[in-house]
Amino acid sequence: MHDRLNKRLAALIRMQQEPKPERSDDVVARRLRTTMWEGGPRRDQPVLLRAHLILRSGRPISPLRALPRKGAAVQLQLLLLFSEQCRRPKNHVGAATRIPVGEPEHPGAPCWRTLVALPTQTRGGVARNTRIKQLDQLRNALDSLHDQGKIELAATAPRAAGRHDSFTVQNEQQLLAEAPMRYRIPVAAQEHVIKVPSTFFTNGWLHALTPDETIAYLFLLWLHQQRANSNEGMSIPNETWEQVFEKPRAHLEAYRMLFRMGLIRALRDDSRREDGTVPDGEEDFPVHRPYDEMTFYVDEERLCDDGVTAAITAVQRRRDGYGLDTAYYAYFVEGHG
Repeated sequence: MHDRLNKRLAALIRMQQEPKPERSDDVVARRLRTTMWEGGPRRDQPVLLRAHLILRSGRPISPLRALPRKGAAVQLQLLLLFSEQCRRPKNHVGAATRIPVGEPEHPGAPCWRTLVALPTQTRGGVARNTRIKQLDQLRNALDSLHDQGKIELAATAPRAAGRHDSFTVQNEQQLLAEAPMRYRIPVAAQEHVIKVPSTFFTNGWLHALTPDETIAYLFLLWLHQQRANSNEGMSIPNETWEQVFEKPRAHLEAYRMLFRMGLIRALRDDSRREDGTVPDGEEDFPVHRPYDEMTFYVDEERLCDDGVTAAITAVQRRRDGYGLDTAYYAYFVEGHG
């Protein structure tokens, strides 16, 4: 556990600090995304994601969970949808991307290598080495998205020259076996959509969270947005999580880290342990099953803060043995005094 937490912590710190804090992968990606969004036609609106991107909907696995959880595929998938909604004029949505893969057309312009924040270890501080590794990760992610039907590469042969230089984005809720559809921005009145605040992308939360944490957060955000009174908590039994996670208990570590970061609150019955689990009677706890399921609240305002800094603090406290309540209380005191 400590090795895994230390590796994640080191990756987050590299992302925030290297090569220099003012030019780090995190800072550059956030700046480019902010410029794109503020210059686009939807700057005052949320980013719309089709809910069936994360929902299984009777399928063995959801489209987002079907992507590799190692590497950049999940981050890139969501970033592609974000970038499509930045395009102007709108009739360019679904056309081949104009953003270059490896290097920007001019200083300050975006390319996919810098839009996707990739924490890559350098050897001896060689910048070229870092770029090569980032491009390798990016191309692997593009191949994964192509293999899953999420994009269509212009050159489909595995070793074709310029294979990754141009591609079109496909409908995000399709699985590989389903008929491909060119991407169009969803219409909230006609489809189930998740309205994601643009700050999820522009403040770095997209690359601060793990794929499972991202899926858990989007699911809770979607459930939160279905309620007439958004101040009410959501009572969610474990069975509800099966809508997005095909494996039992796969959601536990994800929601607990979201809680530590302050993105959500999770309230529990007194008969549950601090981590939400139920004792089996051998400890000094009531033996009865809890009367209520876990109750969740989503704090959308937390997205206005720096995602990578929040993740670093949460992972450090998890490594150092902070319980859930202690970690959330520490976050709350720091943010609210």
